[in-house]
Amino acid sequence: MYAKETNTPATIVFYYNTATLLNDVSIRTLFRAKNIKDATGEAQIDDFGLTNDEKSIFDIYLKSAIYNAFAIVVKMTTGITTDPVFVDASTTINTVVTPTVSGFRILDNAAYNANVLFGVDDGIFQYIRYSVLASWYEAVGLDNEATIWEAKKKAMKADLITNRLFQLRKPLMS
Repeated sequence: MYAKETNTPATIVFYYNTATLLNDVSIRTLFRAKNIKDATGEAQIDDFGLTNDEKSIFDIYLKSAIYNAFAIVVKMTTGITTDPVFVDASTTINTVVTPTVSGFRILDNAAYNANVLFGVDDGIFQYIRYSVLASWYEAVGLDNEATIWEAKKKAMKADLITNRLFQLRKPLMS
């Protein structure tokens, strides 16, 4: 999700419920693990599915993904705020405390429109997802899966930079 904050200076906050992110990644890994069989034909859910029991490692991957996403976004915007990144924390968005979210803030530009921001927000969410999945599969030793998700992460980074985030820079170029 994203919100335009009316504080001074005006900011845009991209934030994602941490539990929703965990659930998103967990469902994908559990479904994939259901289809990975051992020599006896048993599904490998315990070995390859990320569950709430692995939240501590998920948090490490999430932190890395959030900081990496922020590094991509901030290069294409006009600036940052003080302490822009938050991971699995409460943050205040337009005077409302939003608990257990992860994300970051950038400075707003009045030319940023909702259609562009929706696409950027979607790209950031996908980048975070792909990043966590690549890290997870690398950790559990599924190198082919890790390679697939790493490629998706790199493709989303390129898409963010060349398509989605470029739209934020266009108004500043004239």
